[in-house]
Amino acid sequence: MARVSSRRAAQELAAKLLNLSMSLPATTAVMVGGSIPLAWTQEPDAIELRNPHGAVVQLPATPQDVVLTADGLWCLRTRKGPRWHESTLLAVADWRSLSDRVINFHRDHYQLACGAFARALNAELKPDGRNFGADHFGNPDELQSCRVGEFGGFVAWAQLKYQERFGANAEMASSVDAYFGWMFNRGRENDPRFNTLCFTPQEAHGRSYSPYYFYQVICYTQHEAWLFASWRMPSPWGMAP
Repeated sequence: MARVSSRRAAQELAAKLLNLSMSLPATTAVMVGGSIPLAWTQEPDAIELRNPHGAVVQLPATPQDVVLTADGLWCLRTRKGPRWHESTLLAVADWRSLSDRVINFHRDHYQLACGAFARALNAELKPDGRNFGADHFGNPDELQSCRVGEFGGFVAWAQLKYQERFGANAEMASSVDAYFGWMFNRGRENDPRFNTLCFTPQEAHGRSYSPYYFYQVICYTQHEAWLFASWRMPSPWGMAP
């Protein structure tokens, strides 16, 4: 398997293997009226830009940038021979209102009563209460239920950054406090939950860990494993997905 040293190198390799002309935007989000610089893996045969209202315009060959003039999601499509590649771009009129919608949605639909953030919406669950990856929803005492450093950590971080930029928000402060209470085992320091911080040395899965490591954590490939399995590719982690 070819190895790459950067995201750009990975994109260029993928484009070469798949014979695509892939757009390489310098960023994927700007304020309305902002410009996004572009680069390309190879010369495209055609370029289309679709605005949030569905209108499509043809662009000249390999433009150096693109200006997003309306609020919402834009689609930049490039064709090489019969194959198309799409890049999704975002223009926002107001970062605060967008942040409100995103943060409030995740807090209302993913945060459990204990403060942890689960990894699935109720609507996505199977009848046994698990998602497609076999993780349980709503039971933070189960080994594979919630993660500290992935989804929940990001939502808590986003709420802190929001308040840093826009001022105090009581609902967000309460949400973050509940999350930290779960992550640091507030009130149950000697009885940590799975994947929360453990304040004492521990033995887990045949290895020894120092204090302040995640309790009984299992580090394993997740969605990446599904990708490698579906394409029958060898795993770069040296394990069968």
